[in-house]
Amino acid sequence: MKITVLLLASALSGFALAESTTTSTTSSLMSPNSSSSGSSSLTVPGDTSSSSLQNSNSLSSGAIAPAPSTDSRTGSSTNNNMAPAASDSSNMNSGAAATTETTSRTYREETVAAPSVTGGFYIEPGLFGSRNENSLKTSQLLPAGDVNGRSEGVGLDLKIGGHLNDIAFLALDGRYERARFSGSNYQNADSNIYNYGPTLGFQAPIWGMRLWGTYVLDGVNDPQSGANNVKLRFTNPYGWRGGIGFHIQSVSLNLEYEDLTYRTTEVQSIGTAPVGSNTKVDFGQRGYLASLSFPISL
Repeated sequence: MKITVLLLASALSGFALAESTTTSTTSSLMSPNSSSSGSSSLTVPGDTSSSSLQNSNSLSSGAIAPAPSTDSRTGSSTNNNMAPAASDSSNMNSGAAATTETTSRTYREETVAAPSVTGGFYIEPGLFGSRNENSLKTSQLLPAGDVNGRSEGVGLDLKIGGHLNDIAFLALDGRYERARFSGSNYQNADSNIYNYGPTLGFQAPIWGMRLWGTYVLDGVNDPQSGANNVKLRFTNPYGWRGGIGFHIQSVSLNLEYEDLTYRTTEVQSIGTAPVGSNTKVDFGQRGYLASLSFPISL
């Protein structure tokens, strides 16, 4: 009986000790000071609840972010933890902008590079019609005065040379014309006309205006016999021809003005008698030519 009472008393004291331990642990968890410092803990051998609670308290204490500071002058709040992130974002944006600006500048420098100069073969065939005022300076030999006339004709024109970027062209201009010559003393006669010379011109590429000039180096104006079987032949020309036109691709409409002087007049026959003598009588030819040509740059 006495042993039974002792065992019962021992059990009651152990239960009281366990209850006291539980109460102490609960009060530790509920206390603010213990929560903030995380230093009060109860460790029971074989019991992991207290260490888990201690770890939980420590994690809770470390995870709480500091409160944002408030500027008393402006009333605005500043989150100190977000400032580094904003600074990093600003640096990243600045770096990206600098990279974009450098790439854009490099691209512009490559784009603004001087265009290359290309050239090639140039050819321009054409058809033209002419109307000229003519004068034979017989007053240089005879006091009777000059012989004036007019000629109208059609012909073929061919320019062959080279071009630069389809803008500037340099070519040799050769042409043939079949004209009808009429004069006060010479009356009417058909004439074969040849001449050639260098041409320098400029044009807008693809389509647009065109300008050029030709210096005539040599040629022949050879009319047939006129009244009283007078046969003359004009050689050794000099002068110029200027033109303006408008082209679309390889089709061009043109208008030219020419001023030529043949410095040598060959009298081949008068009546039935051949003469075959040369005189320094000038033969002038001035007028306009309208043409359709086909400029081709290769």
